[in-house]
Amino acid sequence: MDERPQLNAPPGSAEALRASEERFRGAFEYSPIGMGLVTLDGRFLRVNPALCRIGGYDEDELLGLMFQEIVPGEELDYHRNEVRRLRAGEIESYDHEVRYRHKLGHFVWVRFTVSAIRDGAGNLTHLLGQAEDISERKRADERLRQAERLEAVGRLAGGVAHEFNSLLAVIGGFARHALDEAQSDSLRRDLTEIVDAADRAGEISRQLVTFSRDEVSQPTVLDVNEVVRALEPMLRALIQQGVDLELSLDDDLSPVEVGRAQLERVILNLVVNASDATSAGGCIEVATHQVEVPSGSVPAPRLERGSYVTLSVCYTGAGIGPEARARVFDPFFTTKEQGEGTGLGLSAVYGIVNRLGGTVIVDSEPGHGARFTVYLPSLADQPVAHAEADAGSLAGERGGTETILLVEDEEGLRMFIELVLAEAGYTVLSALDGEDALARVSGNEASIGLVVTDSVMPRLGGRELLQRLRAKRPDIRVLQISGYSDSAVAGEDFLAKPFEPAELLRRVREILDRL
Repeated sequence: MDERPQLNAPPGSAEALRASEERFRGAFEYSPIGMGLVTLDGRFLRVNPALCRIGGYDEDELLGLMFQEIVPGEELDYHRNEVRRLRAGEIESYDHEVRYRHKLGHFVWVRFTVSAIRDGAGNLTHLLGQAEDISERKRADERLRQAERLEAVGRLAGGVAHEFNSLLAVIGGFARHALDEAQSDSLRRDLTEIVDAADRAGEISRQLVTFSRDEVSQPTVLDVNEVVRALEPMLRALIQQGVDLELSLDDDLSPVEVGRAQLERVILNLVVNASDATSAGGCIEVATHQVEVPSGSVPAPRLERGSYVTLSVCYTGAGIGPEARARVFDPFFTTKEQGEGTGLGLSAVYGIVNRLGGTVIVDSEPGHGARFTVYLPSLADQPVAHAEADAGSLAGERGGTETILLVEDEEGLRMFIELVLAEAGYTVLSALDGEDALARVSGNEASIGLVVTDSVMPRLGGRELLQRLRAKRPDIRVLQISGYSDSAVAGEDFLAKPFEPAELLRRVREILDRL
């Protein structure tokens, strides 16, 4: 005789009751949600495998514990109060999100739902607890919040840099102008110090913007060693106290063609990542080498055969296991504690390097630190544009007689640019914003040889001004100036603040001489 419960047995029969119990047992055992039957004093009577997995316990271990033992102490008063309300019949269930410690020591975010089980008279007899692991959702929420905070910091840094760099352009610009005319050695020495300080401040401002936002920069021929050395003070400030930074730079490097801001962001992110993974007493090494990569080479199979400059960041520490190593460049992947990282730094490095035609490789073993190596295509026999000692001097720079419309809302900077252009022979029409500029040239657009305009201004900015001017004169030439480069209009000539007078004159003459 078949003793198994009959699923189509008459309602209310013993067979139907047994079938219902069997279905409940199956749902309890195989549910992906952790479930536990708990006495009113908190003792576990039954638990399912999902609940055991969430906490890392065996079934026998959980059955030997009280509910109060797996919930953080600071949460107990909340649960006691809710159980009191269940007993009083005020509620039939409650849910709560709580962070508690897994058996292995790490924290797990869990959403608990506790429901009342009552007898026929309506008396509370047991509690049914359900637990859902929401750790991944919490991590995703935190990463999103951190990404939004990082973007807000980037916007703030960009706005501050725009104003700050305008002031630096005034300070450095007038100091350079005075330096050209100074006769006294002591005065020239003092002015040189002012110029150098303004240059250093401008470099720090630009590096901060690069670090805090994905700044776009035009590719230029660079010496990787020079970029690393320029960043060294900031790198030393960023790494943890007690961690050494060593530079090992190959003196025989070919140049690379990259955007400086992008290369700086790669270096900064790699070093910050290394610092986070290195404890006090450890060491971070930044090294460069010139290498030849044959086709299909094992170290870098994705690279085409050719000459490359490698930039490697090596650090001591725990290293990276195989599973994490396979995901280390994934967006939002991080091995740090929740709230301590966005998981975006290394993915940004990977994206930038791949857009530049290179690749980045990680070598690591647990307990032996890690090495991240960036491969950048090098340019053989290509000269690097190094700044000369007298790059700020106006001697030898060609001027002209064309009419230039200058639009800049920072009064000091507008006065300085007007002075430099006028002394070079140009006729300058100065305007304090886009609306003022349109009023000054109305009906005389044909006389303007070049527009030099700030990109961001209070009433009518550079973008809108260009649209209005080109509606009447489509071929008008423009040089944009700004404190941060992502304000530039694509396809237009751009000069970042702060700039040297000689650089301004070179760019102006270069644009005016184009056919």
